[in-house]
Amino acid sequence: MSDQIELNEVIKDYFAKYPPILKIEQVSEILHENSQTTRDRIRRGTFPIKVIKEPGSRFQVMLIDLVAFLTTGKRQVPLPRELREKAPGKKRGRPTKAEQIAKARVAK
Repeated sequence: MSDQIELNEVIKDYFAKYPPILKIEQVSEILHENSQTTRDRIRRGTFPIKVIKEPGSRFQVMLIDLVAFLTTGKRQVPLPRELREKAPGKKRGRPTKAEQIAKARVAK
């Protein structure tokens, strides 16, 4: 129980300098990543924290949501379907020798 109380005190002390609603620059600072990376992850739908879209295309994050993510590590926003279910497709790169031979046999 005392460990939980100590953790709560540490969290309160660390986040005391931040407002209740954070700008992306502040979120990036806390997560130790570039702000453009954070914006890209939000646009792609891979950012794990709930985001508020302000009129004028500004993204904001609630401090409570950020702390909840940092303490639990649980994703708050589900991944988009296309990222969860990766569609089988043509692989990248040069075909293997076996694939080249198989293709040549079919062409004959």
